[in-house]
Amino acid sequence: MNQIPTQYRSKIPKDHGFPLGSKALTITFLDTPQYESLVASYDYMDVFWDSDYKENLDSKNEIAVLTVEYKHRQTTLSSSNAN
Repeated sequence: MNQIPTQYRSKIPKDHGFPLGSKALTITFLDTPQYESLVASYDYMDVFWDSDYKENLDSKNEIAVLTVEYKHRQTTLSSSNAN
């Protein structure tokens, strides 16, 4: 069983931690048909702007700790129009 590779991991503040590692993700998604294509990316902010993230922390709003996305990339074939 190969673990899901990490594609990106952002630097995080000293008082933060990532709640799930690649081993836990691997066990969870092992039966996924696209398993061999999966990659993990870790970022500590669930919103783009740092100020929005800090506001969510200060007001104790919910923060996403895991987001799963599926991007089906369809291969297209093309050929020259030249005769």
